[in-house]
Amino acid sequence: MAKSIRFYLWASLFIILVTGLLLWLFGRPYIHIGASGWIFGLWALCLSQAFFTRSLVNVVIALLVLIFYGGMVFGMFPQGKSISFEGHIFGAVSGFLCAFLFSRKFK
Repeated sequence: MAKSIRFYLWASLFIILVTGLLLWLFGRPYIHIGASGWIFGLWALCLSQAFFTRSLVNVVIALLVLIFYGGMVFGMFPQGKSISFEGHIFGAVSGFLCAFLFSRKFK
């Protein structure tokens, strides 16, 4: 992360808690296991920070993330009964929300 380790830890905690809450409220009645919601949250956070902060460093990071990990967007579509695409979607939503809430522009 371009900001600090502290921001990374707070953002990770926020993403994990919000993703878990959204899964608990709106997810299918299956067992959702793994860290993919957290990973998708960090992915969305990197992309969203470029939009909310508009700093050159965040724009470059977002472009690199989009180039190297842009295919992750396909993980948000249903691919099988055993894959929790809701966890992926809610992780991305919580990463976007984290970027929105923690950006300097909106404090």
